[in-house]
Amino acid sequence: MGNKMDKNGQDENKVMMHKIALFVKEKRLVLGMTQSDLAEKIFGDPKQKGYISQVESEKKEGLTIKVLAKILKELNSDISFVEF
Repeated sequence: MGNKMDKNGQDENKVMMHKIALFVKEKRLVLGMTQSDLAEKIFGDPKQKGYISQVESEKKEGLTIKVLAKILKELNSDISFVEF
């Protein structure tokens, strides 16, 4: 079973991770937060900034809904799904 492709032939998972990565980085910067600041709020440890870096650089595999929800909460955001 291969990865699902969007209408442009791109891997939907990669497209979604790209969107998440851009959103997290842009929103974090707008809020004036460093990766360490965000990591401390989410994990209680600023040394976990590598996790945030991996998310923002699209290198984080296995990003869970639970962690994504924590990230979005700290960025004063939420996620919505659009059915198509």
